[in-house]
Amino acid sequence: RQVAAASLMDRGMFITGGYGGSRLSSTEYLTSGTWEDGPALPVGIYHHCQVSLVPGEVIVAGMYAGCGGGGNTIHVYRWP
Repeated sequence: RQVAAASLMDRGMFITGGYGGSRLSSTEYLTSGTWEDGPALPVGIYHHCQVSLVPGEVIVAGMYAGCGGGGNTIHVYRWP
């Protein structure tokens, strides 16, 4: 997973998207040294931005959409 985005949260780290031969729609949580699968993104994204909003919540915005340039996507995720 490269060119992904991550946010440090109270319970650990939340990683979204990235590139691994193709755009990734997966997410992962890293808590106490253990990786867990997170919710799937609606589309594969990379070169995007991710920002913590309030405790346990992040916003994932934008993406690289190939030769067409950037995308206009915004998603909000809550730590389960």
